[in-house]
Amino acid sequence: MNLRNQHRRAFTLTELLVVITIVAVLLGILIPAVQSAREASRRMHCQNQLKQMALGLHAYHGAVRVLPPAYPGGFDPYLDDKRWGWGTFLLPFIEQQPLFEQLAPTRDGLFHVVFNPIKRPLLETPISTYLCASDPSESRADNNRDFSGPTSPASTTAAIMFHINYLGFRAATSNYVCNFGAFWRPNYGIWSDKELRGDGVMGCNSSVRLGDIIDGTSNTFAIGERTYRNHAAVWAGVEAWNQCTAHGVSMVAGTAYYLLNSPASAYPYTCDGVGASGFSSSHPGGANFAMCDGSVKFIGSSIESRNRDQLGKSGKIGLYQRLSIPNDHLLVTEF
Repeated sequence: MNLRNQHRRAFTLTELLVVITIVAVLLGILIPAVQSAREASRRMHCQNQLKQMALGLHAYHGAVRVLPPAYPGGFDPYLDDKRWGWGTFLLPFIEQQPLFEQLAPTRDGLFHVVFNPIKRPLLETPISTYLCASDPSESRADNNRDFSGPTSPASTTAAIMFHINYLGFRAATSNYVCNFGAFWRPNYGIWSDKELRGDGVMGCNSSVRLGDIIDGTSNTFAIGERTYRNHAAVWAGVEAWNQCTAHGVSMVAGTAYYLLNSPASAYPYTCDGVGASGFSSSHPGGANFAMCDGSVKFIGSSIESRNRDQLGKSGKIGLYQRLSIPNDHLLVTEF
């Protein structure tokens, strides 16, 4: 070949624009597909987490003969209002026995741990089982879910003796809350013991057996999701056992009184927390729930929802609410 007769031919502007257009179209097709595949993987991971918790609940039930309470309650002259949550009681059954033994919840109250500068960091332990991969949560709980506690070891003794509270201690986050039921009273006030118990399977001082779930364990929520944008939850327990605010029931439990995936109230310190008290997820179209039989189901945001304050002419609560109550004797259709 005569090299002198060779000449190089460059791309024309039209050809370059065609190539760029083709690449852009391909990226437009591939990126959503990749994102969808990633979300499907994260959703499956979340379902596996819920499955592990559901199995833990069954193991707990096998050992104690009842499901754990959302948290225990009651006045004690030697404690303030902090109480351990169901997430702490479940630790030995989700391969967290060493942490459970260090916390010693059967011996020490949550109050003592929060005010103990040596043990308090244990409450900041992130537990992967309690975190959803789809939710961009921080490892420490939302500011609206903080505990009161001493700011320095020197103030610990005074705090315990005189109940001096320094606000702002944030324990580890949880993206999962237990099923408090469909009951809620949005107006702030002192709730009765019965109201704090809720009408679900896990409330304050509850002791529900699987045999008590007469509507069927496959038709009753046990645990559901809540996103960090709705202030998520705390696995350790509650700041105030006798409150319905962000520091009380909703710190560990969720109600189906509000629509699934409702946004949080701008003032979660009131009882009308809306999404801050309910269930929510970062998965498109709904949220995952562990049922009392150990199965995990995805509930769509469009599920029929009608709480007892919205009965209207139908006279019946919605399917979403029926799934949260274990013994309402109402028929549950396909969901």
